[in-house]
Amino acid sequence: MSVNESSSLYYFGYGANMSEGYFKESFGECEKIGAGILDGYKFTFSKMGMKSKAGFGNLVETRDDFVQGVVYKILDSSLMGKLDEAEGYPTNYSRELKHVKLLDGSLIETCVYIATPQCTSTGSYNITPTDAYYSKLSTAARDNSLDHAAEAIDKAKEDSRLITEQDRERLEEVIVAYEKLQAAAK
Repeated sequence: MSVNESSSLYYFGYGANMSEGYFKESFGECEKIGAGILDGYKFTFSKMGMKSKAGFGNLVETRDDFVQGVVYKILDSSLMGKLDEAEGYPTNYSRELKHVKLLDGSLIETCVYIATPQCTSTGSYNITPTDAYYSKLSTAARDNSLDHAAEAIDKAKEDSRLITEQDRERLEEVIVAYEKLQAAAK
């Protein structure tokens, strides 16, 4: 389901945004609610980087997996615009509402970014992330005591490979289309 601005009160971070310090520094004031679990997805590095061609965090729908992350309460509605810009919404990532389970067992509806098909590797294979990005995610997961998230990040890195030539060519087409959209918006 899609999200509109008025219904985006909570955000589920599963990548670099698991780091509260990084999140607040990048996007502004928010309240960290705590750890959350999104059922029916697994973490991957299947999002193709627009500039670096490295892998970035993404969620792939599955039957039996789950993703750990951090839930934030959005205190300033302008934060959604900053998040949209940083995530490359709507070209790079879609913004969707998903129910996340908190540690107390309650469900909360959160905003989640999931890579669009045109920016995802064919077959959702893991693309090798940069060492700095991998380290940022791994540290954020461990700092939040999200053992499953840390293991999923490690496994995705171990299973990663360089981007294929077919996907590199497809990505070049997406980049050209994205740059035209950006130019037209100015």
